[in-house]
Amino acid sequence: MSIRIATCSPVSPSRSKSSWRFAGCGVAIESKYDAAANELEFTVKALADETNDFRVLPFLVEDGIVAYQVNGYPTPEEQVHNHTVRMAMSASLTGDRLASLEAGAEGSKTYKTALSPNWKAENMRVVACVLHKTDKGFVGTNAAECALNGSVDYKYNE
Repeated sequence: MSIRIATCSPVSPSRSKSSWRFAGCGVAIESKYDAAANELEFTVKALADETNDFRVLPFLVEDGIVAYQVNGYPTPEEQVHNHTVRMAMSASLTGDRLASLEAGAEGSKTYKTALSPNWKAENMRVVACVLHKTDKGFVGTNAAECALNGSVDYKYNE
């Protein structure tokens, strides 16, 4: 499984690397899946690179779902659907309050849920986006993904 960590992004493709905006925090995830109870508990942590208010927006996603595709017209055969959001764990698309953090401080939030018996836990993962406050509201600053019963530590580009 590859881990895609967004630690910096160019403001504009035409701008130089010196104008890139680096992530406001690192993101770590630890998840524990109890197959017997079909319950998942995971913790998302943010390590602030800057003093700011942070929110977390976690999703449970599944790969390998075989189903018909309907996007204006049905396809004659089943399609494989990957990166399918099965559950948004936040009550809002602006995420759940994580913490107001000073640079160098860490905040965390733990979630617990039962999985639907129709979902295949072996094909699922947690994706967590961390947002920080700007003058235009909360925007994504970094993200990470983690397999069920897995962990992802903080990663930074050098």
